Amino acid sequence: MSKPSVGKYRKRVNEKLTQLKEMIAHIAAGDFSKRFDLSRIEDDEFAEIFVGLDLMADDLSKTMQELKKSKSALEKRIQKRETKIASLSKSISRKIAEQQIIE
Repeated sequence: MSKPSVGKYRKRVNEKLTQLKEMIAHIAAGDFSKRFDLSRIEDDEFAEIFVGLDLMADDLSKTMQELKKSKSALEKRIQKRETKIASLSKSISRKIAEQQIIE
């Protein structure tokens, strides 16, 4: 059995590093949809990194979805409170105007 040449090994490592850089660039840009084809991953030094990045992307995606839901809920609560404050402000302004007329 012959050993793989250094050139082939270097090429394989560079290909895997390129895949990692692409995945990291997608994650950094907020795109958590890119995934590695885990069925094609060799059991080598990169396997844990590929699986770990996939799991991290899943977790980040879920976290971002939860944050968006929370943000939406908070925005609705703020809108309701702003409407109530505006209504109370108008009511107070009317009462002040009525009081000024009486005096």
